[in-house]
Amino acid sequence: MTSHSSPYEIDLASARQLGSQTWSFTLSPGLWDSINLPQQLHWRRVFFDATPPSQIPQDQIGVYAFVLEPDVANLKLAYLLYVGMTTDSFRARYGKYKSDQHAERPRRHLVKQMLTSWPDRLAFYYAAVDDRSIVSGIEDELIAAFKPPACKRYPAKVREPFKILDDGQ
Repeated sequence: MTSHSSPYEIDLASARQLGSQTWSFTLSPGLWDSINLPQQLHWRRVFFDATPPSQIPQDQIGVYAFVLEPDVANLKLAYLLYVGMTTDSFRARYGKYKSDQHAERPRRHLVKQMLTSWPDRLAFYYAAVDDRSIVSGIEDELIAAFKPPACKRYPAKVREPFKILDDGQ
């Protein structure tokens, strides 16, 4: 009998790496349906690893998201990992993430992990918002609706239940 290794057998080091790539998601249609946006969002997508900051708009502000898109076996999957906002410009904020990707001492461990774990499968979505006064509220609505796992600053209306969820994980 010939012995062969299964591709699903992993060693301890691989198991530790797998653990660092295990994220929890809150999938709640009730939260999704409760979203209340003051304007419709028109998202644009670029792949984070392949797109230099010069290709991101310098004259627009708004909300953005990092989405993991595995693209495996022709199955369209997407995992929303992070939602943020900028009132500077998309290019300036995107450039900061490019810098954070290579930082030796990251300010936000989960963000650094997100940027480095799946570099060729991580998409950066951004949606322009013309009215600066509503950008923060739109970000709050998106975070409250999706609870992206790399976001740890929660809007007031969901802060307590989200903290309880985090403590229980």
